[in-house]
Amino acid sequence: MNPLIVQPYVKVERAMIDFEQKSIVHHCELIIYTDRIKTDRHEFAMKEVFDMSYKQVGGGEGFLYLHTVFGVYSYMLKDHPTEVIKVYKSLQAST
Repeated sequence: MNPLIVQPYVKVERAMIDFEQKSIVHHCELIIYTDRIKTDRHEFAMKEVFDMSYKQVGGGEGFLYLHTVFGVYSYMLKDHPTEVIKVYKSLQAST
């Protein structure tokens, strides 16, 4: 099945390397299909997702929040996810 839309996000991992704390940046994708939402670590059926919201924190960056039956998951974005939220809301309205 082809994705409806793909939203890049960033995951920052903190690690101790040679007695120094380093930040390792991973570039990942949140992918919306007609029946599910997939990230690098999770896959949610559309019926398991209650809502999607966004909070800008400055400099154009912000957090996308997926409100699911398992809890709220946050994803750091470099740009506003206007189209992603629009696609999600239209899918929710059609079910």
